[in-house]
Amino acid sequence: ECAARHPGRVARVALLGPAVPMPVSAALLDAAQRNDHVACELITGWSYSAGAQLGGNQVPGVWLTGNALRLLERAKPGVLHADLLACHAYAGGLRAAAKLRCAVLVIVGARDIMAPPKNAQALIAALADPRIVTLPDCGHALMAEQPDAVLDALRAFL
Repeated sequence: ECAARHPGRVARVALLGPAVPMPVSAALLDAAQRNDHVACELITGWSYSAGAQLGGNQVPGVWLTGNALRLLERAKPGVLHADLLACHAYAGGLRAAAKLRCAVLVIVGARDIMAPPKNAQALIAALADPRIVTLPDCGHALMAEQPDAVLDALRAFL
């Protein structure tokens, strides 16, 4: 959105785990609105690939889903719902993407349940200069699951 509004000020854009539109399930929105812990559990379960939920962290002893759950639990009441509602309600993605004339890196996780790669196809089609990187065996938590691959893609792009 920023790059579309200020094209002269943005040379490149990197999008990680995008989807357009970005619908959020009613069950998740309702749980977040009630500040029900199940919202944190759903997000954590849906954000990581099966392999990452069983371990697989590059740093021994670090539990990805446990860390993510604890971070979500620290959010003040209403913050998670506001975030999810903003994602759900945002309708300008394709319009903004069509205005971009700069190079755009799109990094998707092949096993992303929160924002499946198929939900990024219309966005990618609207971009004038897209570069797509698909991380195999990776969910929505791209930077947590495969930090080196994300960093390598960003470095090569920037």
